Amino acid sequence: MKKHLMQDCLASRCDAAGVSDLELPQHMILDASVNEVYLWHGCQDVAAMEIIQSGFDERLANWKALYGTGNYFASEVCKSLQYARARGCNNTRTWGLCGKQICQCRPRHMHGLVKRRLLLCRVLLGDPYFASGPLLGHCRPPGNGDSIVVDPKSVHKRKQAHHEYVVWNHQGAQAYPEFIVDVEINVS
Repeated sequence: MKKHLMQDCLASRCDAAGVSDLELPQHMILDASVNEVYLWHGCQDVAAMEIIQSGFDERLANWKALYGTGNYFASEVCKSLQYARARGCNNTRTWGLCGKQICQCRPRHMHGLVKRRLLLCRVLLGDPYFASGPLLGHCRPPGNGDSIVVDPKSVHKRKQAHHEYVVWNHQGAQAYPEFIVDVEINVS
């Protein structure tokens, strides 16, 4: 239902951004008419199961989040892995495979492989608002935007390494966890 409403709404906007503006690989684009794409979401495995059962809920979002209090997604797996923590993990800062500082899971009681859970989600971006800086405290995209897109090349005065996408789920209509991906990482 939301997808059809967004198609009608976007058809009436001549200036709506297209998926070509998002710099996503072709296999991540599902429906260009509404900017529906596959994106990654990382969280604790308990939260992932809640999302699968009840959907995304921005009311549980961090009020101090840099680009607003919505649901966060990334096109790069390494960004989402920063938030995908196994049970019993303590976060420590380290350098990730992507060359940027990340939070890394260092469980005190585990050695060897640690399972982390990612969600590969269908995300309806609609007409995105392209952020040029922090949007602390925003409860929705500025203007008539349907989502917020953060491009590392366009964020001024901040070291932004990854693309980030923020949506407000509006009763489960803009983001759907389609696949659960369990990843095992060696912490020895």
